[in-house]
Amino acid sequence: MAGDEGIVEGLYESLITRELERRIAATPGLDFGEGAIADADEPEIFSRHLRDAVKRALVAERQPARRLELMNQLLSALGDDQAGVVKASQLLSAAPPLRRGTRHTTSVDRRLPCPTPHC
Repeated sequence: MAGDEGIVEGLYESLITRELERRIAATPGLDFGEGAIADADEPEIFSRHLRDAVKRALVAERQPARRLELMNQLLSALGDDQAGVVKASQLLSAAPPLRRGTRHTTSVDRRLPCPTPHC
């Protein structure tokens, strides 16, 4: 939206942000309609708006350590410290050991041998 001055005629379902309010003010000749958001719909609509804002901030941040820091600051501000991320890794599997002293390996770089001659 940034950089666009006016608004094109059409139907919208957009939260009225400061940027949108600025664009509305910069668009003469159109009537703008708005409606309240139902209480039951607010969590979905607000979380979608936050998701987009968070994604923009994380994409703009080039330092991986700073991305984690930003994410954890947001989670802390929401009172959800237990959801804080300790490292940029994902748990991909949990399985019993294949044999004593070995572990399953899950990696996109590791290819398992084909179990049949037809592979």
